[in-house]
Amino acid sequence: TPLNPVTDVALAPDGTLSFANAAIDAGLTTGGAYEIAWARFDNDTGVTTTVATTRASEPRASGPPTLLSEAAFIAVTIRTTHPDYPAWAQPVRAWLRRDGARWATVGLEREGGIGR
Repeated sequence: TPLNPVTDVALAPDGTLSFANAAIDAGLTTGGAYEIAWARFDNDTGVTTTVATTRASEPRASGPPTLLSEAAFIAVTIRTTHPDYPAWAQPVRAWLRRDGARWATVGLEREGGIGR
């Protein structure tokens, strides 16, 4: 539990972001909430520009329609809040690339402690 347990980040064609919380799935805890920052990612320069931040109580959220309709690449940063695990606030960042009408997850970065 020293790292944010977010895994399996995926973005559906309808703009629904989904992910798993490995600690909850393993039965180690319940609850928690998520802060999700949505950003345009320029693959040529490496610059990310945050366009919206949303909160969710479940491991899913809807992306900003304008970002999803215009961007070729996006970065999604997920912070998990749980009263028993303050280290989960360290972000997990996923990079997604438009592939026709679908989104492909092309990178995942986990900040904090071990397993970086």
